[in-house]
Amino acid sequence: MQGCRERSYLILLKKYGIIIANLFLVLAIILFMILYARSRHEVNIDWTMVIFVSVALVILIILDLTVMILYNRRLHKAALEATLANKSKSDFVSNMSHEIRTPITAILGMNEMIQRESEDANVLEYSYNIQKAGTSLLGIINDILDFSKIEAGRMELLPTEYLTTSLAGDLVNLIHLRAENKGLSLITDIDPMLPVKLIGDELRIKQVITNMLTNAVKYTERGSVKLEMWVRDFDADSVTMYVAVTDTGIGIKQEEMDKLFSAFDRLDAKRTRTIEGSGLGLAISRSMLSIMGSRLEVESTYGEGSKFFFTLKQKVADWNRIGKFDAINYASEYKEKKRTHSSFTAPGTRIMVVDDTPMNIQVIVGLLKHAGMDIDVAGSGRECIEKFGKVHYDLVFLDYRMPQMDGIETLAELHKAYPEKAGSTPIISLTASAVAGDREKMLNAGFTDYLTKPVNISEMEEMMIKYLPDDKVQIKDEAAEADADEEIDEELATLPKEIRDIRLLNVAKGIEYCGDAEDYMDALEIYHKSIETKAGQIEADLESMDMDAYTLKVHSLKSTSLAIGAEELSELAKRLELAGKEGDTDTVKQETPELVRMYRELKESLDRYYKQ
Repeated sequence: MQGCRERSYLILLKKYGIIIANLFLVLAIILFMILYARSRHEVNIDWTMVIFVSVALVILIILDLTVMILYNRRLHKAALEATLANKSKSDFVSNMSHEIRTPITAILGMNEMIQRESEDANVLEYSYNIQKAGTSLLGIINDILDFSKIEAGRMELLPTEYLTTSLAGDLVNLIHLRAENKGLSLITDIDPMLPVKLIGDELRIKQVITNMLTNAVKYTERGSVKLEMWVRDFDADSVTMYVAVTDTGIGIKQEEMDKLFSAFDRLDAKRTRTIEGSGLGLAISRSMLSIMGSRLEVESTYGEGSKFFFTLKQKVADWNRIGKFDAINYASEYKEKKRTHSSFTAPGTRIMVVDDTPMNIQVIVGLLKHAGMDIDVAGSGRECIEKFGKVHYDLVFLDYRMPQMDGIETLAELHKAYPEKAGSTPIISLTASAVAGDREKMLNAGFTDYLTKPVNISEMEEMMIKYLPDDKVQIKDEAAEADADEEIDEELATLPKEIRDIRLLNVAKGIEYCGDAEDYMDALEIYHKSIETKAGQIEADLESMDMDAYTLKVHSLKSTSLAIGAEELSELAKRLELAGKEGDTDTVKQETPELVRMYRELKESLDRYYKQ
């Protein structure tokens, strides 16, 4: 409403400014007539003409002002209606966000409990499908909320340090199963010269590229999808990264290019009517890149495929290069769905969960029950205040939208009734609303932190580890470790004896790293095939004393060896990588032969299995 008042003042200022300007115009014309008459030495001025002209001008001014006032009234009314409509839309988006997210919280939360407690393979498979569908629905809701934030100019970037390899690996991990299920080849072309660590909003960058990859898979029925990430340019403290996604899909008609980035628009409707999506992805992606100082571009040939690409400047946190990187092998996803476990225990702690929806309470309590905490629940703000006064809590999750007394009002009452206690207890806002400004609203109200529904159990556990007393939190759950060890033993028993007996392999560690026996054997096969080539490259680099290339090779060997459980080999490679970086050529010369010998010994052991 303040904006409407400001616009009204501007309208009045313009209106009276126009009146004054017109009066000055009349006076100027009269003065001009008098001066003109005097310049012609006319003693008698024709005052009749002066009065006639003045009256005519006044009538014109009145007509002009009448039209202007009517026009300004319409502008004022339109501005008021637009403000009210925008407020109604924001309220609607906020309310719908809450109403839709509340049942999704229950669905995904109950599903998480199934994954934690069930041992039935079929049930776990059904649960995985529920998770995929729920996550997809949540993605559409998030698209709408992101679009709302962008429209309101409230989209924020949160720059942090991130690993380039992690970004590329996560992207491939998110998309490779979708591509595989459609029979598509997923190709990655990652520049070995990319710096190891960059600074930027990894979440938003990942969101943009994921949208590009998802669209490529959606609109491609045969052929391939290719992800490229290259260094385009660099300066003293930053690098310009080129990212492109190319597909062999249906392509885009030239006449439809103009509406490609329009919100809620669907191109080539006859061919794409069965494809799911909100129609917001590309519009959001272009807007996000614009905020980051970049622009999403496209090249396409109808019937042959499309290429979406952009360049993005990022600050560099670690100038070391990633070297040769295979994102597809790096990104691994469990092919068999496993039971999940709590990531910590906190016996002796007491928390309270406040929510007016019983199912939400059931979900959260169910997800946290393995952590060994005492969990109290409250169904209203009033009940929360009553319990808070009687018991010491190490942490409180407080729902924002509750009838009669919402979360902010409840928090204010807690600080009023128990100022010292409320001031020292972490109180976290728990809300299904996720529109622009909600986070700031909660933090400004005095909440310690903010957690969005549907609750991601990993995020909730991380937040609890952050705010619960350090001396009461045990990061590793012993029961979970026992279950995990039992599962690894079961997986270990399925492997061939020839593999389990190899001296240089800690097979159990390899299975733990890779996820299961099947993925471990896949990784082992890839590792085996590359041994001779990589061993030769390391020897060649040592002979030519190309320390940069040598360091990259042993760095890669360190990581891949650890992944298959070749711990001794990995440790030696790690020591030589450090020596290479420090220019310690004596250590490199003395210990590299042992590294290569051990590497080839492992190859010979694997040969006995793969060549039988």
